Amino acid sequence: MKVVSDGAVLACLASTGYFRVLRSLYGEVTIPSKAVDDLLGDEGWTAAQIARREGWMILRDPSDESRSKYLTSIQRAVLERGQIETFLVALEEKAELVLTESIILRGELEKHGIKAENSIGLLAQARVAGLLSEKDANKAVQRLADYRVRTGARRHYI
Repeated sequence: MKVVSDGAVLACLASTGYFRVLRSLYGEVTIPSKAVDDLLGDEGWTAAQIARREGWMILRDPSDESRSKYLTSIQRAVLERGQIETFLVALEEKAELVLTESIILRGELEKHGIKAENSIGLLAQARVAGLLSEKDANKAVQRLADYRVRTGARRHYI
């Protein structure tokens, strides 16, 4: 399955201590470098660097051609830099799934028939797959809620 992620999901999962469920669930995850840049100073940045060294997180940037082909002025106005790059890479890669906390990005992806999942959904998938116990999943959700409060909800939902 082709999976592309933005930076917010990586930051959220790193805050729970269960960043590696991404590898267990999907094997390989592609992320635009601008989305990784958005993580600077965040615990997700360190986790992303480790994942890249281990070879299961792939950096890929969209082509200039896709910017002119797919990106509308409205999308440029409402999506953040890392979200724009994630959107374009997902289209180029013909991704089956995009990991994002952004409701706006989810809506844009749905217009192109691409499914999206957020960090809570990923934790639920990890629980169903037996990667997390019920106790660990509950702890992870609480850590995620605490992280969102610490960093501000706007960063993760717009």
